[in-house]
Amino acid sequence: SGLMGLAVVLALVHTPVASAEPRIDAPDTYLTGAPLPLRVFGIEPGAEARISATRRLTKWTQGKDGQWREVSVVLVSWGEFRADRTGAIDVRTNRPLRGTWRRAEARDLIWSGAPSEAEAVEPNLAPGTVRLKLTVGGHVLAVRDMAVRDSLPG
Repeated sequence: SGLMGLAVVLALVHTPVASAEPRIDAPDTYLTGAPLPLRVFGIEPGAEARISATRRLTKWTQGKDGQWREVSVVLVSWGEFRADRTGAIDVRTNRPLRGTWRRAEARDLIWSGAPSEAEAVEPNLAPGTVRLKLTVGGHVLAVRDMAVRDSLPG
C-alpha cells in the first residue's frame, strides 16, 4: 500500500499540467541587440497559439507641399507555435509553424513587423512600446506591453 501511494504521487508529479493562468514572460524593457527572453506559459499542451507584436513608430515624410511631417506607422508581426507538453512555448528556441519570420529567434518577432492598419485596434499604443499578445483559438489569453530602447554603445 505504501509503494502504491508513492507510485501515485510520482505519477502526479511527472504529469504535465498547464498552469492556471496563461501569461507572457518577457522583460519590462528590451534593449535592442540583446537576446530577448520570450516565453508563454499556461496554455493547453499541444495547442496552436499565435504570439503577435504590435509596435508604433514615428517617421518623417515630405508632403506634396514640401513640408516635412511626423507620421505614425503601426507594425505588426506574428508567429504561430505548438505548445509543448507542459503548455509552454519558448520563442527563443522554437521556430514558428507560420508567421512573419522563420527561424528560432525571439528578436525576429520584434523586427519582422509589416505596416498595418491596426490604428483602430491599438489606438493608445505609445511609440517605443511593443504590445505582445497570446491568442489561442481566436481568443486573446494574455497581453503584455514591453518598452523597446536602443542599447547603449559599449
